[in-house]
Amino acid sequence: MEACKLTEVLDNKKFKILEFKLDNDVKQRLHTMGIHFNDIYIRQNASSWGPILIQNLSNNASRIAIGRNLAEKILVECE
Repeated sequence: MEACKLTEVLDNKKFKILEFKLDNDVKQRLHTMGIHFNDIYIRQNASSWGPILIQNLSNNASRIAIGRNLAEKILVECE
């Protein structure tokens, strides 16, 4: 497995979050939205514009939209 940015994950591919390159306030906001380390996620859309939709498969949560600027700063473990 290799590390890549969330924006580089392909459609319908599973991944785990490795690192947030963000300040603590944003990390806390992501945590309250249900985005955690070591959970398994799947990317729901592959469009090159607009937010990135992800779903947490570990707890069967609903989809979460993440802006592209924020997604560029999230490192994930790609398949």
